[in-house]
Amino acid sequence: ATLKAEAVRLRATRENKGDAIIVEGAGSYIGPWAKYNRNKCDGIDDDEELRSDEEYEVVDDEGNDSNDVVESGTILQAPEVALARRKEVAELGDETTTFHSSEQYDYQGRSYMHVPRDLDIDLHKENGSTTNYIPKKQIFSWKDHAKAVTA
Repeated sequence: ATLKAEAVRLRATRENKGDAIIVEGAGSYIGPWAKYNRNKCDGIDDDEELRSDEEYEVVDDEGNDSNDVVESGTILQAPEVALARRKEVAELGDETTTFHSSEQYDYQGRSYMHVPRDLDIDLHKENGSTTNYIPKKQIFSWKDHAKAVTA
């Protein structure tokens, strides 16, 4: 009976599932992915013993959350580690490549990066422009092992 009461109490703290007709915005359908409202914190005294099987978070009672909230439009300085890494990369210079073949262009003046046009496939097509269809019947199947296989 206590487990059922606990489940009912937990279900009551859950956010509303929303309306299935509304796709986006306020009141949209969340379904089984609705979050639990767990804003309530249990406080303990300073002299009280902490139990080892529970997680604890130290909360500042004075409300000094000004360092957590950044106003919109505020310019922030990047962390020192990121600045040092950026400076190190800038000192290395521009990225370069080295061509390790005999000739960069063939007898027709085509680069080694030239996209071939003599294939049965048009490699210049835009992605998603080809329509693919699901096969209507099976034309081949692989023959499986007749006996047991150990790998």
